[in-house]
Amino acid sequence: MAWCPLFWPKVHPKHKTPVNAILFIGITGALAPLLGRTSLVWFVDAGSFSLMIAYLLVVISFMVLRKKEPNMERPFRAKGGLVLGSFALIATLSMTALYLPGMPAALV
Repeated sequence: MAWCPLFWPKVHPKHKTPVNAILFIGITGALAPLLGRTSLVWFVDAGSFSLMIAYLLVVISFMVLRKKEPNMERPFRAKGGLVLGSFALIATLSMTALYLPGMPAALV
């Protein structure tokens, strides 16, 4: 079955990337403009707002882990700790506010 869960994570033997998932996204992205302007505006608006929510969740996770698990082993450790997290939280909330009604990037 092409739509079974094992179809999507198939990894390319040389490049170690999820080849079927990348092909699907590429084909979908190439065909999306054929749906028209209204659909594209909706996709961009929904996608942009969703990215802001994802950024917000990453920042919150960063701050919670720094507070609750300060000595946790990490492959990369950003300097600045909670000060960096606080700045990132303010920046993310500011960018998210741009999507409120009446703002420049408001959802249409």
